[in-house]
Amino acid sequence: MKQSIKHSSTIPLKVNRYDFTFELDTGTFNTIISMEDWLKLGLPTIRPSKLELKCYSGNTLKIKDEYTYLQVELDEQTKNLVIINIPLGLFRYNRMQFVIVGVPNCVSYRDDILLTGANEEEHSRTLEMVFLKRSEFGF
Repeated sequence: MKQSIKHSSTIPLKVNRYDFTFELDTGTFNTIISMEDWLKLGLPTIRPSKLELKCYSGNTLKIKDEYTYLQVELDEQTKNLVIINIPLGLFRYNRMQFVIVGVPNCVSYRDDILLTGANEEEHSRTLEMVFLKRSEFGF
């Protein structure tokens, strides 16, 4: 962690042709992740999209990536488990509704990913696990 940013700042960042927006709204000074840490976590493998990170307080971070929502394709056997009944008949999902599962201190809510940690080290581990999980699916 290297750079301090005052609260309510929007920071545009361009990495390998990809545009990212960091929105920090903590009410206090905060530290954002360094470029070295982003590269270590595999940022260049993310497809072009509008990725927003919003830091709330302490070690809580919200990741919003509107173009990766509903993009993890399910296998044929799993598609049969996610059948929904609507007035037009039975339909099944072809893609996963929520992207990140099985990562401690991480919750998916609609198209957002909420991360937290008790301290900076735990928060960094959670962030790394999320980006590793995303890279497994090509994001």
